[in-house]
Amino acid sequence: MKSLEKKILDLNTLKIEDRSFSDLINLVSQISKEINLYNSDNIVSDKFFSMFSHDNTFLVSEILKYNIDDLKFTRNKLIKKYDTSEKFKSKVEILLDFIILTKSFFDKISDWYKRSFSKDLIIDSNINFEIESIIKKHASKQLASYNNIIRFILKEISEKEQIKIIKYQEKIWLNTENKSDMNYLIKKNKIDVIDNLFKNMILINNSLINIIDNIVVRSKKKFKNSLENKSHNPHIGLLFSFLNLYKHLTNDINLISKKHLDYYYYKILGQKKFVSAPNKTFAVFKIDPNISEINLNKGQIINAGQYSDGSGIEYIVDEDMTLNNAQLSSIRTIFLSNSSINSFDSRYRLISAVYSKLICRNIEEVENFNNNSNVFNALGKDQNFISNQKTKMNYANLGFILGSSCLKLSNTKREIIIDFIFESSSVKQLTDLIIDISNNSQLNENEVFYKIFSDAFFISYSYDEGWFKIDDYEVIMPDDWSKNTLSISIKLGKSHPSFMNYKNTIHGMNIDSNNPLIMFKINQNSFYNPYAFLNKMKMKQVNIKSKVSKLSNFKIFSNKSVVSDSSEFDFFGSIPKNNSNIHIACEELFNKKIDDFNISWNYINLEDVQNNLVDYYKGYGRSFAISEYKLKLSFLSDYRYINYENMIFPMFDFDSTNNIDDKKSHSVKDFNNIQISPNFNLNTGDITTFNKDYDSGIIKLQLTCPTFAFGHKSYPKIYSESVSQNMINKSGKLYDENINEPYSPQISDINIDYAASTIMYFDQENINKNDYDEGNIFLHLSPYGIQNTFSKKNINNSMFYELHNDGELIIGIKSAQKLKNLDLFFEIVKNENEFYDFSSKIKWQYVSKNGWKTFDDQFILNDQTNNLINSGVISFIFPKDISVNKEILSGKEFYIKAISKDKADQLGLIKSVFTNACSTTEVIPSENSVRLPQLKENSFQGLQKNVSGIISVSQPIPSPMISLSESDDRFYERTSNLLKHKNRPVSKSEFENFIKDNFKNLSYVKCIDNDDNILTFVCLKKINETQNIDEIKLTPQEIKNILLFINKYKSPNFDIKIINPVFEDVLIKASIKFNTANPGRAISIFNKELLAFICPWKSSESVNYIYNSIKNIDILNFVKSRKYIDYVTGFSIIHFKKDESGNIIVYDSASENHENDFISKGSNKSIIVPRNRHIIKVLNSNEYEIPSKINYEDLEIDDTFISTKEINKNQLNQISSEEKKYDNLQFTLK
Repeated sequence: MKSLEKKILDLNTLKIEDRSFSDLINLVSQISKEINLYNSDNIVSDKFFSMFSHDNTFLVSEILKYNIDDLKFTRNKLIKKYDTSEKFKSKVEILLDFIILTKSFFDKISDWYKRSFSKDLIIDSNINFEIESIIKKHASKQLASYNNIIRFILKEISEKEQIKIIKYQEKIWLNTENKSDMNYLIKKNKIDVIDNLFKNMILINNSLINIIDNIVVRSKKKFKNSLENKSHNPHIGLLFSFLNLYKHLTNDINLISKKHLDYYYYKILGQKKFVSAPNKTFAVFKIDPNISEINLNKGQIINAGQYSDGSGIEYIVDEDMTLNNAQLSSIRTIFLSNSSINSFDSRYRLISAVYSKLICRNIEEVENFNNNSNVFNALGKDQNFISNQKTKMNYANLGFILGSSCLKLSNTKREIIIDFIFESSSVKQLTDLIIDISNNSQLNENEVFYKIFSDAFFISYSYDEGWFKIDDYEVIMPDDWSKNTLSISIKLGKSHPSFMNYKNTIHGMNIDSNNPLIMFKINQNSFYNPYAFLNKMKMKQVNIKSKVSKLSNFKIFSNKSVVSDSSEFDFFGSIPKNNSNIHIACEELFNKKIDDFNISWNYINLEDVQNNLVDYYKGYGRSFAISEYKLKLSFLSDYRYINYENMIFPMFDFDSTNNIDDKKSHSVKDFNNIQISPNFNLNTGDITTFNKDYDSGIIKLQLTCPTFAFGHKSYPKIYSESVSQNMINKSGKLYDENINEPYSPQISDINIDYAASTIMYFDQENINKNDYDEGNIFLHLSPYGIQNTFSKKNINNSMFYELHNDGELIIGIKSAQKLKNLDLFFEIVKNENEFYDFSSKIKWQYVSKNGWKTFDDQFILNDQTNNLINSGVISFIFPKDISVNKEILSGKEFYIKAISKDKADQLGLIKSVFTNACSTTEVIPSENSVRLPQLKENSFQGLQKNVSGIISVSQPIPSPMISLSESDDRFYERTSNLLKHKNRPVSKSEFENFIKDNFKNLSYVKCIDNDDNILTFVCLKKINETQNIDEIKLTPQEIKNILLFINKYKSPNFDIKIINPVFEDVLIKASIKFNTANPGRAISIFNKELLAFICPWKSSESVNYIYNSIKNIDILNFVKSRKYIDYVTGFSIIHFKKDESGNIIVYDSASENHENDFISKGSNKSIIVPRNRHIIKVLNSNEYEIPSKINYEDLEIDDTFISTKEINKNQLNQISSEEKKYDNLQFTLK
């Protein structure tokens, strides 16, 4: 709204001729009704109006300009008069006058209807049908009600002649629906009867006013259409042409005031309009790829075409710069979503998702991106509440990878148990989160744990075709949390493929490992994101335990020949002897640290001896007791077979019937106590033939007792003796029943069971216990790629890669030389989600050999983008320790990144990024009139003076659209102010105008104090809609410039002080039901609209007034009025009020429920601004909630704020007089 002074200076405020085209048509109508029209006999035949009455435009124009305001005034006057009247007679007279007024409304509508359907009327619009429709639907009903009241009055109260029932001839007015009578009033007293009649008549009158207003509104469009219609009669067309020509005359007449003012200001006073400052745009240079650096000096002129008069358009380079051949090789973003919209039944703000997006993966893709129209959020964007079709970021890869020789497992029955032992503080944090959710939901702690971890990971392991997905796993809830252990159990069957050592060509992740890998990826599709619970967990150690059953993937050598492991074979050959043996090549048993071992087999031919060796060998004359048979187990390690006492064991066991058991097994416990050195590089299949060249990987089973074995050596002698004895026998028959052929045991189904384990120590106390020869690795999987966190050089005890920022923009840079400097141009378009934020600043980081480091301020020379909000150049000088780091992303490039720890999605949308960029400034030509308000993109043609090595110069975006000189209104205002103070301001208002007139970048100047001969002014800068509200504040240099200027003109008797405003935050706490499927988007819009409501001046060119106070109820009504909000409850306002001493006094309207309270600013220099992150609970139904006081933890106050005291009503006598004004004071902060 314009101030009074501006209205006076506005030449359009009071015009000599301000009548519209419709006014002129109505004027013609009125005059023509007074002028007689004579026929050929010189006799008055009609009024001149008859020549125009047939044209529909005149009727529409009359309706359009119908002034009902006078009738409304008369109506309101009668109502007021009736309300103050007490006598019955006077009430009746007023009622009758009101009835006559109401009848005039009906008559006017009826008149418009009759004329619109006149046979002589040329209809070029459907205004007649619209009036007809309104009468049918609305006006006829009101007429029926009106006539009912008139009948009652005529019968019971008065029979005045002017009070009659209205009967129009047109049937359209007939309405049979309203048959109500007024007889119910007969029993009332006469005053009540009159009051009731008057109220009913007011209702009818209100409806008629709305009807007439509706017709008038519809006539606006009809009037325009009617003028454009080509069916007017010639004389009407001639009249309209005359009225159009009259416009030129009226425009000239109305310029008399401007011409007079211009003559005085320009000719007499010699004033001139301020010429706008030089325009600016950006240049991008491309240099010879064979040259590493080129220096470009400030002031170099760039040719940009020609003006209309043939003179050259020129821009100059703003700063000295060093051009280089660094190229952008990749662009990616990361966004961490922890929006308060997703409460997850927790008091804590849990991470709901982590998103990432690889925008460009190489130099070619960066060039393509710069040339297309695609955009992306600078630091990413929350994808929650966005439909799948509209999402622009993907779930980030988050997880870890374990590699160990302990995972060299063949395809048999396997169970892997991974125990994570954490620091106690980490476990406490996890249990606190689980307990908190349990307390805020209907789930017990076990159910919460299951809901979080039942589907927490996507697990896969390396096999010969890539990565094999594991479905059967369980995160085991600890029975005793004090052990600080969380375990994952994985079960695999024989149908699942064998683990395979990592190979880059197959598994494709560029990992330095020769062992099998098992990968755990966070499942971000689950209700609770496991990363929210595990991302800060610190490990002390990781135990990997493998349990293998019925392993049969090995080779068996008997007599140096391979025996098929699937067939039956002679245990120690067809003629077993003492010290006979078999060899089992089982690499899997020797490439890891074994805890327990068991070998088993089945005897398949014990039936030959009827499971009893003693009886079978009865005729051999010696003991063949099975207890005599011993086997020796030994293991090849370091080229020698190792065995211990516990490795000699019985060859046979007894079954329940005291016979030899068909099954045999032998276990070795505490296997790790045996001095067997694992060969961690040994793999299944390495041993193909039997020879003595192998150093490890073979098990030997040897028959050590008895020395005669199974009697094969003694059998011929015993058999011969038996034959001789039988020949002497009288019967002459051979009797050999007690001499059986020697037994050769046959076996099948050799199986090996074993348990192996390995430990990875992450805590400093036990770090020296790690055996790095095992090749164990622990890798973080993150948007940054894969980082090894377990090695001799470096151990990081975080379970996951920790993301510390809400949003990140990572830029890869390819350069043959070490980077020294970089000038990056960002083309940024407005982000629709932008809103006010207190922590909008971003930080830049670079990669060194020790990881990411933050740029010190001196290394960022310039940031024209205002923290990636608008287009501009950011100039970097790189510290000496910038480096390529093999652990970060590709490991072959330099990287920088922009980070924001809070509310990262408020920044701009990046459309292009270029290197070797700088800002340029227009060279204003001698003739200002030929200047261009905007220089189109790609207008730059080249440097005026060639610089060796520079191939081309381009202009990626157009310059801003500017006004080439100040507007007439601004010129008149400034000159008027100059006439007052004559460049010697004295009063407050003169100083305010003087500062604003001379500093065009200011929108608001206000003197707030004049104590101690010091005038203090608060100043605000002009900002556009794309800029953050923080940018209204002046920089120290801008304040210095204002003071240097104004000190030349002020009196030496006082000083001037220029200050920035102090923001006082307002926070809303409420429970809201939205009528949209996207509450997140609705809250974002709400933040923006609330800022516009409380700070309407934010993007104004000139600010005249800023609220000193706001009613709480006004803010509540604003919230309720939002079209995307259905229901609001539990509403309260928290105000962070700052006093003159800098203390922050926090007030909460919920402590005293006074909806009519004001929030008023704490000092003259303060501005009330809504805090961005309001505490909003999303409702699904209309549930009433009482406003609740805010908790200190809810405030998310910066670390610089320190709570000094808590205040309640009992302490009011201890606090300041200013604080005593508020019953709802919560606490103060310093």
